[in-house]
Amino acid sequence: MARKARISAIKYGGSPEQRNHVEANVREASALIDQAALDRPDLVVLPECFNALGYGGGKLTSLAEPADGPTVSAMAAKAREHRMYIVCPIYEWRDGAIFNSAILLDREGRVAATYHKMWP
Repeated sequence: MARKARISAIKYGGSPEQRNHVEANVREASALIDQAALDRPDLVVLPECFNALGYGGGKLTSLAEPADGPTVSAMAAKAREHRMYIVCPIYEWRDGAIFNSAILLDREGRVAATYHKMWP
């Protein structure tokens, strides 16, 4: 049976201090998730490759992380804390290749699904 779901989409471009700084972008996303959590969403969707704001395509190899890396781990903690699903889009390093991935985290912070865009 169908049920209604509450979805929050987070949009931000990062301040000059955050651009080109993965950890600062992850901190900002965490704060915005905390703010969105006040509305008790079932799902929060982050911007594409949110942790890599300001980086050009030439640096993808230095930005790519595995699905169990620091960015997804931080977002998994937020998913657990607020009991929500989170779409966590990152440049993912997997099997020697880089993917532009959207990783879906469940309410327990586990990876529920991964979608790889065709072109990173």
